[in-house]
Amino acid sequence: MPDLALQPDREQLMAHIREFARRVKLSGTPEELESFHYLQAQMDSYGYRTQLLSHDAFISLPGAAKVEIEGKGLGCITHSMSVSSGAGGISGDLAHVGEGTEADFVGKDVAGKIVLVDGIATEEVAALASAAGACGQIHVSPNEHLYEMCVSPVWGSPSQHTRAQLPKTVICTIAREDGMRLRERLARGEKVHTTLTAEVDTGWRKTPLLVAEFQPAGEDEPFVLFSGQSRYLAFRCHG
Repeated sequence: MPDLALQPDREQLMAHIREFARRVKLSGTPEELESFHYLQAQMDSYGYRTQLLSHDAFISLPGAAKVEIEGKGLGCITHSMSVSSGAGGISGDLAHVGEGTEADFVGKDVAGKIVLVDGIATEEVAALASAAGACGQIHVSPNEHLYEMCVSPVWGSPSQHTRAQLPKTVICTIAREDGMRLRERLARGEKVHTTLTAEVDTGWRKTPLLVAEFQPAGEDEPFVLFSGQSRYLAFRCHG
């Protein structure tokens, strides 16, 4: 196996980082594939035997989003696996459900409404809101940052057994200060009418996976598979 005890080459490491930083690598796009070709060439140069695979994956890419409160726009983002609203968006009255726990939904009629949730977007809240008949969700960030999240409770690509579990709501996140003002209005008993618009590109697409295999010459021993959460690269090291 390669000598892992060697000190890293900082200049080469930065060269790799600059190369990967050149592109926005959305899953299933030509830019992502270009980065894979570069990675494959590098692994080939290190003596690995490589194979670039293409497999089907259910991918969701969040796009533009808009939260309008009675015609006034708020800064926001949408999320991977949110429902895409279409150009006209979806509208409804706002209902505060605290942190969006199962207990928070008990006794609240949120059917056809947009729920206001304290905290970042999660798959658990998306499932509860969908089951309760809400048409949308606005999550209030704990600070000024808007956190990118995936709101699907399905692990991996959905099957015929799990696709019904995918969210049925349009989901956006706003900053803490904007959320505080909305909570205060609802606490005073005001009726707050809201429109959510979200563009989310969700569907099956071909995505790359690079397998890099290292085997010393003349040896044919069982191998150990090193892998992690990233789907980008899998190592098979013999010996």
